[in-house]
Amino acid sequence: MPNYLTTILSFTEPYALFDTNGVILTPSAVNFEGNWGKNRVAEMLPVDYTPEEK
Repeated sequence: MPNYLTTILSFTEPYALFDTNGVILTPSAVNFEGNWGKNRVAEMLPVDYTPEEK
């Protein structure tokens, strides 16, 4: 058993579109399994999100 994190990236469509920041514009075209598949909550936020200061 390897002692490092792994991720499997599968395409569900022929192409995945990315913007200039590397953000996937067609998230349904890609399926993440493994380590990246567990950390999906951060992807729900907008790319330019900044939390409000209290």
